[in-house]
Amino acid sequence: MFALMNRTATLIEATANHPNITIDEPAPGYPVIRVSNPQASASVALHGAHVVSYQPAGHQPVIFTSSAAIFSEGKAIRGGIPICWPWFSAHRDGTKGFPSHGLARTSFWQLDDVTSTGDATTLTLSFATDGSDAAWPYATKATLTITIGVTLSLALRSDNLSNETIEISDALHAYFQVAQAQQTEVLGLAGADYVFNLSDPEVKSQLSPIIISEPIDRVYHSTAAIDIADRAGERTIHIEKSQSHTTVVWNPGADTAAAMADLANDEYQNFVCVEPANAWPNRIPLPAGTSHTTSMTVSVK
Repeated sequence: MFALMNRTATLIEATANHPNITIDEPAPGYPVIRVSNPQASASVALHGAHVVSYQPAGHQPVIFTSSAAIFSEGKAIRGGIPICWPWFSAHRDGTKGFPSHGLARTSFWQLDDVTSTGDATTLTLSFATDGSDAAWPYATKATLTITIGVTLSLALRSDNLSNETIEISDALHAYFQVAQAQQTEVLGLAGADYVFNLSDPEVKSQLSPIIISEPIDRVYHSTAAIDIADRAGERTIHIEKSQSHTTVVWNPGADTAAAMADLANDEYQNFVCVEPANAWPNRIPLPAGTSHTTSMTVSVK
């Protein structure tokens, strides 16, 4: 219990000189950093370095989190922006029992730095592995820089601290809030090759805009910027990305959503996941001592 209390107390002390930041606990020992500046408000859970919310001034929320989300150590938050690292989807060697989407999204990170200006707030968090975990027997470090202002920017740096070349895959698994998923289009992926959920080896090509009119789980080979046309909400969410060679588009649809205990009734209609990533066929080789940064910037038109 002391360790849990100390985690929150350490965050309070580290952010004491930043009046635009407060710390609260949706569950004991589970601190969340709340940011409010003239341009935007946001919240970031220390668990998973997980952006839980983001709302630019004068706009509706941009990031969706389920009203039934569970805030508990070892449990991924339903919604927000989970960090998939150092692998995406199932473990690469198929071993059962290893967590889906890696180690980072269900572990507590460390807050390394906070910078505040008049218009933006930047948080830097990190998570390291020492090679002792059978699921990931390498010394590595993930560093996430989150800038909250008129836009929302995330930069995920992966450092290989081991003595051998390794491969990573990653994703900024963003849930974007929309007024009605079935009236939403995802633009920017026309002509891109894709597979279904990494489980179907057949490569297909996207021939038209993506309409979220049915369950969708596709992994696209693309570096392009993306627009989410939220027709019912009368806005467009724009996503620029860098060093991301894959884009994942996901919505569970009604039947799958109904089986999710941490997703309230019909909430699947209020989001679409569009995820800058490096997954099929774009895992990143990292020689010893090198790094890779995947980043995205989100704005509202």
